[in-house]
Amino acid sequence: MHAADAAFYEASTEYDDKWEFDFVPVRLAELDRHGALLDLGCGDGRFLSRVSECFAPTGLDFNPEAVRAARAARGLQDVHAVALTELDRWAPDRRFEAITAFHVLEHLEDPRAFVAHVARRLVPGGLLAVSVPNPDRWVLWWVREAWDYPPHHLTRWTARSLRSLLEQQGFEVQEVRTEPLQRWSQLRSACRDICWSLAVGPLSFGIGSRWASALSKREGTRRSSATAVAFARVRLGRALARLKGGLVESGAVALALALFLPMRLARWQGKSLLVLASLGSDALTGGRVRRP
Repeated sequence: MHAADAAFYEASTEYDDKWEFDFVPVRLAELDRHGALLDLGCGDGRFLSRVSECFAPTGLDFNPEAVRAARAARGLQDVHAVALTELDRWAPDRRFEAITAFHVLEHLEDPRAFVAHVARRLVPGGLLAVSVPNPDRWVLWWVREAWDYPPHHLTRWTARSLRSLLEQQGFEVQEVRTEPLQRWSQLRSACRDICWSLAVGPLSFGIGSRWASALSKREGTRRSSATAVAFARVRLGRALARLKGGLVESGAVALALALFLPMRLARWQGKSLLVLASLGSDALTGGRVRRP
């Protein structure tokens, strides 16, 4: 299987806040970590902006549009639309005290090579924080999300398999956490994933595109205008997308309202499985090792 390219992510990716963006900065402060930090898959810079007071932040992402947003909206200058391997060309000796990779590993064709490269970029005892989709997340009681398939996601991980990968590359796993599903925003996001994944029929983008194409051909026959064909296709596609989006959002809110109280009473798990690991034998001072 092949990973999606930059054009795919620029067209399809929407960025939102993750649980890790709140948890990891607090954990780094508790562990008195500081210095240079590299965020792989930095998106529009939401996480980097939260750690910029304690770290010298650097970010890499495949999506050029997201990198432009990180620079323009968040004032982050050391962010780049390149792969990790590009650092070998323009910063071969650069090392970092901490590296983060939130929901990146599952997108890669060669996760082992990626982790090995990360290890070479960390100082001795440096910290790696890596997260992947939680295999025990609550949404999987209902449906596997549409985004959890190729070309978006190429691999799936458990705590055990992720630990094994990191230890093979010289990391010592110090802490394993799963995201608790506790807040309204988390539940609404999970319900949105459910509704998007269940959305079928005439409102699906595939059928909508075929409708647009058919209507455009009839329009082109009557008017013999390539411009008219293109505009008809765009108008119908946008109308179907808006209708589908509105129905999905309404369904997500209704489902979240119905499930909010059960969520508060139960111990449901959220989207993320997070592992903190240090390079070599240097353990995290003050941190309790949590094993899955």
